Amino acid sequence: MTFTRVPWLTLLLAVFHGASGLLVLIIASWFIAASAIAPVGFNYVVPAVVIRALALIRIGAGYAQMWAGHKDMLNRTRNWRLGLFSQLAGKRIEERQWVVEALSRHTENLASVWIGWATHQASAIVMLLAALVTATWLDLPGTYSLVLLGIAWLLIQLALVLRGLQIAAREIRHEQRFRFESEHFLDTSSLWHLRVRSQNGNVSLPGAPSATNYWQAQRDNRRAAESAEWLFQGVCIGLLVSVMLLAPLSVLHAPLAVIIPMLLLAAPDWLGRSFKAGPALTAYRQSQRAMSSLSFVPVGDAGQFRPRSGIEVRQFAAADRSVPPIDFVLPARGVALIEGESGSGKSTILQALAGHLRYTGERVVDGDTIGQGLVKGWIYVEQAPVILHSTLRENLCPGDLKAPESELIEGLEALGLSHLLPLDSWLGQGGRHLSGGESKRVALLRAALSRPDVLLVDEPFEGLDTQNIRRVSGFLSRLGITIPVVVASHITAVNVQIVQTIKVTGTVTASGQIAQRA
Repeated sequence: MTFTRVPWLTLLLAVFHGASGLLVLIIASWFIAASAIAPVGFNYVVPAVVIRALALIRIGAGYAQMWAGHKDMLNRTRNWRLGLFSQLAGKRIEERQWVVEALSRHTENLASVWIGWATHQASAIVMLLAALVTATWLDLPGTYSLVLLGIAWLLIQLALVLRGLQIAAREIRHEQRFRFESEHFLDTSSLWHLRVRSQNGNVSLPGAPSATNYWQAQRDNRRAAESAEWLFQGVCIGLLVSVMLLAPLSVLHAPLAVIIPMLLLAAPDWLGRSFKAGPALTAYRQSQRAMSSLSFVPVGDAGQFRPRSGIEVRQFAAADRSVPPIDFVLPARGVALIEGESGSGKSTILQALAGHLRYTGERVVDGDTIGQGLVKGWIYVEQAPVILHSTLRENLCPGDLKAPESELIEGLEALGLSHLLPLDSWLGQGGRHLSGGESKRVALLRAALSRPDVLLVDEPFEGLDTQNIRRVSGFLSRLGITIPVVVASHITAVNVQIVQTIKVTGTVTASGQIAQRA
């Protein structure tokens, strides 16, 4: 997946923003020096008007750049996510945790590299060239210092990029190791009580994964950018001192002579800020490598089946899972409840029923047996749904999904989420962080807006108070009027209209053999 279209408008506005600021600095420096020795009749009006006009251009270009850049970033994020969705057709990402990272953080890092890094570098290069051309044209004393400044900036920037790429590679290794260790550690949670140690009132759990190395890599990335800024500032001061010492005194008395010293004094601002964008490039490279190394597992496409009379499941169980097979029949309408203790296999039944997992047994719809693979229109809402770093609207209608705004607002109100409005409010990093219960309800509404043929919902009531359980129950009941809704939950809903209850009581012995079954 590559999206290489250059955002020319954003780059042009960034250049206008930087160039107008540089011209303000140059003209204002000369104007101040000229005013100090100006003869009678000196025209103060024209320079002042030009400075104000340039300041207005800078302000306008700055706001326009923010608007255009933000819009471009959203479009690129959308395109990256659509590209990922297209790759996932008939497939799934092997590791569950990478789904969240790929959809949220990595796509955002890939999309924001233009506004986060490229525009800063383009603006710095254009301003540096403009300063050199102006100094050469006006034959300013100390022009050589701008040439040296440009060389120093280029070398430091190159060193920062190379250092950032090294840190990105190290950061990826530490992140992957931490995630692998965390997954393994959480899988052994039932044994934690055997490993807990208590000494002097302090409780520790030996073998717990540590993200110290990963965090250290992130700190090294920020420190590299800060070190580059300090080094560049030292270069600016050294060049300023050399100009003041080497320039003849007769030349320094001219008003134009103040321009080069002022450019050198302000260089950490108009050039140095490009170093702060270094972490954005590192994040881009890290996400680029992570996305290219995603492991996809083929799932297959079973086609589309819209139940008219019902769904029958025979000797059904997720493959390679130590859970007993089960038989049940679902009506074509209404809410069915799968009950069972934690670990009894409720979630795997839903995932296998939707086709996310391979299974043993049969899925039969209206007398037709469905093969392995995903069934189009059978939507599975997981326990910990993915919330994109994007607007509320994009979270409810990702990709090409469309729905009337009135329907979005009505659904939010029905699920007690009207406090998240407006629809363009930002969720996730840099915006509002949702609680677990809010995330579940956003995902449930997102699934309902996709017009499912069958809705499979995993633990929709967990983490909700009584009032919100009633709201979700009512919402599911209304959906069940037209489609089959299957809910896996260990929490008894208060007012949901259940047409069928499926109890899963199968347990597995230590040897992996089924001890009892539903």
